[in-house]
Amino acid sequence: MVSSVGEWKESVEKAIDDAQTTDGGGIVEACEQIATLSHQVNDVASTPLTDDERKQWKKDFERKFKILDDLSKKHVDHLTDQNRKARKIELAGAKKTFKTVIKFLD
Repeated sequence: MVSSVGEWKESVEKAIDDAQTTDGGGIVEACEQIATLSHQVNDVASTPLTDDERKQWKKDFERKFKILDDLSKKHVDHLTDQNRKARKIELAGAKKTFKTVIKFLD
């Protein structure tokens, strides 16, 4: 459990960075990590940020979202049919979380 919005952001970014340095299993772990943090999106949205912080966070999250999206396309196809369906659901949840945060940062 993270105690601040800054820690939430760092946790999400670390999960995606870790996914880039491993094989297909990393994307699964990244999605699981993001999913466990997704219930804290409202905390992110309600945190007072300066305009500069908000713009920077949005830029950071958009960049990380693109990495997550690219990794998911590369790795999900290599999974078995049963695992692929479950992973696609996890990826959809992770992507939805990202889109929600990015929307709040507009």
